[in-house]
Amino acid sequence: MLRLTPENVEPLLVPESRRPVPPPPAAAPPHRAAPRAVVLRHALVAEDSFIARVFLARMLEQRGYQVTPASSTAELFEELPRQRWDLLCVDVDLGDGGGAALLRHLREALARLAATETRGRASLPPMVALVRDARDIAAARAGGVSLSLLKPFDPGEFAALLESFDPSMEERQ
Repeated sequence: MLRLTPENVEPLLVPESRRPVPPPPAAAPPHRAAPRAVVLRHALVAEDSFIARVFLARMLEQRGYQVTPASSTAELFEELPRQRWDLLCVDVDLGDGGGAALLRHLREALARLAATETRGRASLPPMVALVRDARDIAAARAGGVSLSLLKPFDPGEFAALLESFDPSMEERQ
């Protein structure tokens, strides 16, 4: 049996021209761009001063790096083959070694690792020498490292140094 209700009778009695206009469909939510893929960058920070190591790690983490710390040359060379590095920050005068010889040895080890890389890019990562004075700067240059950061570290100088080899760092600040 058909039950007559106002909802099913009204369309029959009211001409189409006088029927209420149904509300427009709800607006679709605004199109959002797909989230940008997060590219995690890896930095190795070799510094024997705990405070300097933590400071550099925080600065790099704020710029999208995952940081692995090393407090000695032994830890530095132990960590080196474990990851494909995007940046290395190395104290020119680590407690158990340093100077131009350390930096040359490090560059040679990086070159050997890059030669055996099977996951893509095989170029050497930028290397920043952490220096105290002109003598350390000379040792860094003799070791083949042209980028240096003077201690005590200035956040603005560090940011400018990062931008000098990676302009995308500017937008991450």
